[in-house]
Amino acid sequence: MKKGSHHTSEAIVKMRTSWTPEKRTKQAISAANAMRGPNNPMRRPEVQKRHLVAVQRPEVRAKYSGDNSPTKRPEVRAKIAVAMRGEGNPMKRPEVRAKHLAAMQSPEVKTKHLAATPRGDNHPMKRPEQRARVSGDNNPMKRSEVVAKVAAAQRGQKRPNTTGDKSPTKRPEVRSKLSAAWTPERRAKWAIIMRGDTHPMKRPEVAAKVAAAKLGKKRPNMRAGKNPAWLGGISREPYAWEFSDELKEAIRKRDGHQCQLCGASQVEFKARLPVHHIDYDKKNSDPVNLTALCIACNSRVNTNREHWTAFFQEMMIRRANENPVYWEAMRPTAS
Repeated sequence: MKKGSHHTSEAIVKMRTSWTPEKRTKQAISAANAMRGPNNPMRRPEVQKRHLVAVQRPEVRAKYSGDNSPTKRPEVRAKIAVAMRGEGNPMKRPEVRAKHLAAMQSPEVKTKHLAATPRGDNHPMKRPEQRARVSGDNNPMKRSEVVAKVAAAQRGQKRPNTTGDKSPTKRPEVRSKLSAAWTPERRAKWAIIMRGDTHPMKRPEVAAKVAAAKLGKKRPNMRAGKNPAWLGGISREPYAWEFSDELKEAIRKRDGHQCQLCGASQVEFKARLPVHHIDYDKKNSDPVNLTALCIACNSRVNTNREHWTAFFQEMMIRRANENPVYWEAMRPTAS
């Protein structure tokens, strides 16, 4: 072939004519297979290192991030959606799923994932501009097409039963994790947010939104046996004679006059903190079975009683392990 002859208009037309969609598809599949597995250059450490250094450069990040990201273009998003739909999705292949699950269970990946996951003030949702993008009228679920798409995807699917004994909070490891996460600092923070003028329902727009959602809806009959929290009228049962005002005041003093769930202080209320029976047995007035709660938390723990019983019992045991003399402090005298 003469040098440069393939650049002529006739040669270009000929090549374009011969380059049929079937040939393009075949070539793309062949290229994909050639790059799969050990043949993929990204498997080589030196290539991975060079790639990571390159993508960290400011000019590269600016070129491919934000609105400049290729996935922002509709044609690219449509192409990816078609490629990943149905059997084309790599996660449909058993070997890919097995490999993914094995990788996610390894301690190294878990540690790396936890370290890379933004938390606290570093979480993206803490940034005002990010919250503005997905809140209020900008919430994707406000768009009718998104709601219709989600409804169509969930139609006919059976929801998992997570009530009763099937609730994740029934598992000891989940309860331990929740107990550890609910630190005194976190309780104090939520106690400030959820009371007084900072309570969400104090904001006019929130109150108006809740009122509009309830408008015209008939309230269900929740009397007596029709209430899911009805336990046969046990609230009318009398307390044990040992459950005296002196004992309750001793429990409040032992617990520092603070709610043991949200951390609210008794000085912030106009009434003394209620004293809660951990196992819900009014006859069991052992101080180990008693804890101080605020009015709101005392009402909150009336549902899902098995969970809260285990929660407070674990809390008592954890405190006793942290402070060996706490067992004696948990048994105050009613003097």
